[in-house]
Amino acid sequence: MKKEKYFIIVSIIAFASLGYIVLNNSGLISSKYINNQYGAVLMASSTQNSTSINADFSLPPESPVNYADNNNGTITDNYTGLIWKKCPQGISGSDCKAGSPSLRAWSKARVECENLNFAGKSGWRMPTLKELQSIVDSGSFDPAINKKFFIATDDPYWTLTSPAEYPASKFTVLFTDGSVYYRDSNNFAATRCEVSPGTISNFSTIFSRSFIFGIQYCFNAKTLSSKYFTPDVE
Repeated sequence: MKKEKYFIIVSIIAFASLGYIVLNNSGLISSKYINNQYGAVLMASSTQNSTSINADFSLPPESPVNYADNNNGTITDNYTGLIWKKCPQGISGSDCKAGSPSLRAWSKARVECENLNFAGKSGWRMPTLKELQSIVDSGSFDPAINKKFFIATDDPYWTLTSPAEYPASKFTVLFTDGSVYYRDSNNFAATRCEVSPGTISNFSTIFSRSFIFGIQYCFNAKTLSSKYFTPDVE
């Protein structure tokens, strides 16, 4: 009975560990919080070296309008599900008219987003290029953004994404016309911070969902193995 008990405990830990490793190595947990393919939200062990995030949405409309003002300094994009800080970093007020954009080097700007505890939410981060482009309104000019919900300044805005040829640089988005440029990460630019909905920091939830994914992964691997790798019987 005691051996069976230990076997069950070890199996649970093994499945949970496998699930977490598979999710992490597959890029499904490439930032602090990210939705996996089963709809679960998991927390990665580290965000220091993350440069890309698997955003789980298709291309947005060219003139996004499906926003909701949460009346707490945040805007929800109902198309992507992402929640944006209404004002760029350094600007405040319900109308985003107080202050001026905080122009920072990339690393400092990223840390500022990650250290935010705003509107009762943690897990804030700098957006990827794909995510930041999702709020560009290509049908408007100066600003190329829905000005009913956001304000835009003439500054470039940092993203987490690096061009493949120049990994020390980061892509930036200019909301004057929506154009994209890359610049050295030691240069200065403005920042918009966003957070994924339903972020989870509870260890038991992370463990249980990793455990479930581990079982699903083993089942799928077994199914695929029997389907594609069973020797032909002559």
